[in-house]
Amino acid sequence: SWTVEMACLKQSTSFFEAVECLRRVRVLLREVDKSDRIKFCKADYDTAVKALRRMKNVWSDDLFRESVSITNDFFNESAFVNIPRDVLMEIFLWMPINKFAPVLSVCWEWCETGTSDDIWGIYYRRKFLMNNPGMMPSLASDDFMTSFHIRLKDPQIGDKVEVAWRGKFRLETQDVYQGLAWWVAEVVDKHQSQGRYKIRYPGWDSRWDER
Repeated sequence: SWTVEMACLKQSTSFFEAVECLRRVRVLLREVDKSDRIKFCKADYDTAVKALRRMKNVWSDDLFRESVSITNDFFNESAFVNIPRDVLMEIFLWMPINKFAPVLSVCWEWCETGTSDDIWGIYYRRKFLMNNPGMMPSLASDDFMTSFHIRLKDPQIGDKVEVAWRGKFRLETQDVYQGLAWWVAEVVDKHQSQGRYKIRYPGWDSRWDER
């Protein structure tokens, strides 16, 4: 019964005992209507998990993930929990990558979706292959998220990069700009062993090329 399983969870003496108890809790919750789960089970479950967390010799990252998973599956009252994964991915893909990190800390499911190869494969193609057609990286050793950040640090010939210039600039319109400016450039050559690159600025004379 529910009362027995809650007592079992609070009194677990080993990791494996707690895992088995959580599995039985999940089975029981599937048989309870959502409104009744929230009304009659949530408070008991939260209290039992808090008691379990105080057992330092039992509590672990795996138990944390399983307990959070049960909370999200059965007690989450947020409308976000009902968003289909495909819709969630589409929302993520509208976000700038430099604003993406906080999203991954919202919940386990968002972190799992936001770090998946489905998401980062699209980011990789958008960032690198749309303007510089080539092959997708092999996933034998790295996932797409890792491959994305590796290529940012070590761009390939043909990749677009951003270069920061600080100073005074006279633009083609004869306007003068002073301060920090970011300019889009293209990698036209690289010295692999020295980690050096030659870049050109599209639309600008070759005398502006830099190494």
